[in-house]
Amino acid sequence: MFTVLFIANLVLCLMLTGLIWVIQLVHYPLFFAVGKSAFKAYEQKHQQKITPLVAPLMLAELGCSFVWLLFFYKDALAIAMLQFIIVLGIWLSTFFIQIPLHNKLKDGYNSFIIKKLVNTNWIRTALWTTRSVLLISYFAYN
Repeated sequence: MFTVLFIANLVLCLMLTGLIWVIQLVHYPLFFAVGKSAFKAYEQKHQQKITPLVAPLMLAELGCSFVWLLFFYKDALAIAMLQFIIVLGIWLSTFFIQIPLHNKLKDGYNSFIIKKLVNTNWIRTALWTTRSVLLISYFAYN
């Protein structure tokens, strides 16, 4: 059971890490190219299309990391705690930084807010990347 849970954590994390890098390097910077007249509709479509993709993965990741911490801590307490803390950091960044910035962009194009979104999204990019490296390292050495 521990192996299945670990693999689920690893797969979810790698999927979300890949996704966040595409968002960080491609998708968010393209917000600058959309243009002011089309931006409100683009931002609305972005939120409608990205949420069903990201939300289930993030919820599954949260659940898997919590179950790992709750039930399998004896096998890997330090890594389980660190993983769960990283996931919580991602959620905090998402709900207290990125979502409020997207809500401001619903009003229309704002280069300052877009720049802030791109810059602050590095938090999630770094956290998911760190989590991936830690999980791969744990897998390689155990």
